[in-house]
Amino acid sequence: MASLGRRKGSAFWQLCYRDPATGKRHRDPTGLRIGDRMQTRQARELCARKTYEEKQAPRTIHRERWPAWVRAFFDQRYADSEKTR
Repeated sequence: MASLGRRKGSAFWQLCYRDPATGKRHRDPTGLRIGDRMQTRQARELCARKTYEEKQAPRTIHRERWPAWVRAFFDQRYADSEKTR
């Protein structure tokens, strides 16, 4: 789930979210000021949009699925021994 946060010494909201394509966490400044009510509202809407995108993404990313990594694992593990193949 996406979240808004404050960074020490910054006047802008920070958005923390998980990228649906890679699964990695990101922390980006929004450029929206903390002290302004309308910009705070926009930041919350942005957070809600990112949360929605995270929930719509598939649970597993492509590179974590079985066919994506098992062949490379076997090639590396049994590269020196033809008998075990």
